[in-house]
Amino acid sequence: MRAKPHARALPDGSVIFADGRSTIRLCAEDGRWLLFHGSTIHGPKDSLVTKRGALLFVVLNGKGYTLLVKKATQLFKGQSIREQLWPAEGVKV
Repeated sequence: MRAKPHARALPDGSVIFADGRSTIRLCAEDGRWLLFHGSTIHGPKDSLVTKRGALLFVVLNGKGYTLLVKKATQLFKGQSIREQLWPAEGVKV
């Protein structure tokens, strides 16, 4: 059984976005640039995380997922431990 796509907070303030086959880890500084400055963060193997309005778009292994910015902010602040990523079908990042 493969893990569901999710975002998980780590004790050091970083957040991992994973879909069971691919993972991208963002440190707290990456999270600040992403959430407050709107920077796109590129990871290994064509993975990326970008912000559009109230949504984060995460591309892992060629598949797109979304997460509310509010939920991502809670992850980076350590107020939440794990959030599910939702499929973003038909969305161009």
